[in-house]
Amino acid sequence: MRSHHILFAVGAVALVADSASASLVLGPQLNRSIMTDVTGATIRRRPWSAAEDGGTLEVANFRIHDIIDGKGFHISLSSPDRTPAGQKPYTYSKIYVHNVEVFNITRNPGVHNDFLKIDGLGLESPRETSIVVEDAYFHDGTALTTLIHKGRYTSITLRRIRVDNTTTPIQLGFAGDGYVKKIYIEDSPGIRVALMGIPGAIGETIVSNSPGASVTDARTFLGTTSGAKIIFRDGASTPPPTHLPTDGGTDGGTGGTGSGGLGSGGVISPPITTTSVPEPAVAGVLGIAGMMLARRRRAA
Repeated sequence: MRSHHILFAVGAVALVADSASASLVLGPQLNRSIMTDVTGATIRRRPWSAAEDGGTLEVANFRIHDIIDGKGFHISLSSPDRTPAGQKPYTYSKIYVHNVEVFNITRNPGVHNDFLKIDGLGLESPRETSIVVEDAYFHDGTALTTLIHKGRYTSITLRRIRVDNTTTPIQLGFAGDGYVKKIYIEDSPGIRVALMGIPGAIGETIVSNSPGASVTDARTFLGTTSGAKIIFRDGASTPPPTHLPTDGGTDGGTGGTGSGGLGSGGVISPPITTTSVPEPAVAGVLGIAGMMLARRRRAA
């Protein structure tokens, strides 16, 4: 079985190595001294070659700010247009985002944009993917804070996240276009997360060490909720990982040994780009997914 680790980062974050002595921390633990500053541009990543298929994408150490009508990060799980005919689309198995700060992301009326967006091919994705976003600070702006949707996810972990002065909660959306088996929200005081999906699309959601957190099973345009079981736990959650998450609430993995980054070799996607492309509002996207689901049910 192939296992790859595709790194897009600058430097490395030295986290607690001895879990037995690790003290509980709440909120993002940022190391701004190793961040690359990106002004007015979107960081976009997707599998660019067969070497990345089934691998782990790591995106770390960025400070992105001052974007109008564009995204901070846009990570796509798959690249069907990069895959030879007759083969399943190249698709990441794990995505790890950490030590990032995104702010001043704004939009004009009618434009959809996000501080962070992760999406894929929905139920057509050739494999399941696990997501970990930790030590992230999103603040100041009118864009959607975070949107993760359109994929088959074994787990989504949000750990040590802080959001200030934005207009929307973090949204995990699965209204007929994917699913997530388990969600972990850890060490993130005051975090707001909206779960949106058709019945059965969102599995158990566990909230740990996040005083004041608001995690809701939001009603979709169809008038339904996912029925997700949301559990609020007190006490300690998993300690910070030494590098990539390897077990516990993350369903993660260390990947392989390959690495790459800004000028450091390895396999990376194309250079940084910035775009300003009007997209439908989230409700519109979910509406389209719902209509497609309804048509499939009638056809059946």
